[in-house]
Amino acid sequence: MKKIVLFLSVLIVMIFCCFYPNQSKADWRSYAIDQYLDADSLLISNAYYQYIIDTSTGCYFYSYDEGDSLYIDTASVYPYMPNINNSVEYYVNSCVITNNTEPLSLHDLYIGNVNADLNYFITEIDNKKYKVAYGASCSWLSSFANNNIKINSYDSSLSVDDTVYLLSAANGWQTCALNNIEEIDETAPTSSASPAGGTYTSSVSVTLSATDNKDASPDVYYTINGSSPTILSGKYYWPLSITQNTTLQFFSVDESGNQEAVRAEYYIIDVDSTAPASSASPAGGTYTSSVSVTLSATDNKDASPKIYYTMDGSNPSMRSNLYISPLDIAQDATLKFFSVDSTGNRESVKTEIYSMQALSAEPIEQPKEEPPVETVIVPPISNENVNMPSIRKVSNVRAYDIQKVTTKITWRPAEDINTIYIMQLARKDKQGNFKKIRKVITVNNKKKIKYLKSQKKYYVRVRAQKDMVKGSWSKWVHWTTK
Repeated sequence: MKKIVLFLSVLIVMIFCCFYPNQSKADWRSYAIDQYLDADSLLISNAYYQYIIDTSTGCYFYSYDEGDSLYIDTASVYPYMPNINNSVEYYVNSCVITNNTEPLSLHDLYIGNVNADLNYFITEIDNKKYKVAYGASCSWLSSFANNNIKINSYDSSLSVDDTVYLLSAANGWQTCALNNIEEIDETAPTSSASPAGGTYTSSVSVTLSATDNKDASPDVYYTINGSSPTILSGKYYWPLSITQNTTLQFFSVDESGNQEAVRAEYYIIDVDSTAPASSASPAGGTYTSSVSVTLSATDNKDASPKIYYTMDGSNPSMRSNLYISPLDIAQDATLKFFSVDSTGNRESVKTEIYSMQALSAEPIEQPKEEPPVETVIVPPISNENVNMPSIRKVSNVRAYDIQKVTTKITWRPAEDINTIYIMQLARKDKQGNFKKIRKVITVNNKKKIKYLKSQKKYYVRVRAQKDMVKGSWSKWVHWTTK
């Protein structure tokens, strides 16, 4: 009886272990079924990697769904990868792994256009496009244009070390290696002109340049006749000289054939050929005291033309004095100056002459008739000799006695203290013209005129003045000193 009980206990334990393998063996590990490949091939995964396993005949997993778990008797060494001859358990069935891959890190790889003749396809990873060349062993890729396949890659980049996997329930799984991977450049270069378009007062030298993410020297094509440029237009090599109003159009293209849109710059050449105009204020002339002269200049373009000047009579240049502030002129001076604008337009030299003269000088009126000849003594100048129609109550104008004393004349004016008398004393030059040798003399008491030369003929005339009202000049009379 005891033997029967022992036999039944062993049998129950064996049956229990068959139905619950993870409880009967400590090294059984759980793997998820990712994809059925064919009747005997599975893509499975654990928490770390994916594996492709082939099982022995008789391993049928049709009662399992993708995503269900299998239990594999693994080695007890991390990462517990399934090895050949490991047992696979599912429900009450078990079988043996007959082939398995190394741990995989599979990612979806989208295949775009496929060129079967040249053995390459186009794909995109992380927003970058690649041209991927493959060998004859990957000829099956030509059937997967615009579809996803798997690639075994341990990072997000694509390299020739990666292996392409075809996983199919109908055809099992296939692999092939990649020959070459070339990133496709679809970014157009960018060109620019320096200086940019605008209005210039002289000709301008324009430089064209272009930058690109791959090509260090993109080609630039341009036109300056208003037509749209193409790759058959002029190719840029050196700076362009713009001397007149011009529409510059250009674009760049890189070595991958990426071409940017046409750009345009508009240049207006407004050449200034008008010289500025300068002036002096006050203008040249005769002044009785020092004068402050301001120089100024106006121009059609330049708001502040420069002015250069000299005051010694020499012609100024751009190395002469630069005008900054008003000029103080206290003696006779010849002021010469000119202005120049920012374009370099220069006016002709201008001249202003300033003369400084005493206030008392008055011009001498030419006599309308010749005075008597050979009169030795000046006759008395009576009231009839002085025409003063605008002066009232002027009377008793006494005679002016010019003594017969060499180099000395005594002048006895009238006693009316409100009336003053003015005399001009002159001689004639060789041409018979009057030459003033004494400035106007104002007399209101006895005066003497000294330092006359002996045996010389002198001419004299007088006029009266009262309360700033001037009378007319008397006739000229003359005498000869002893």
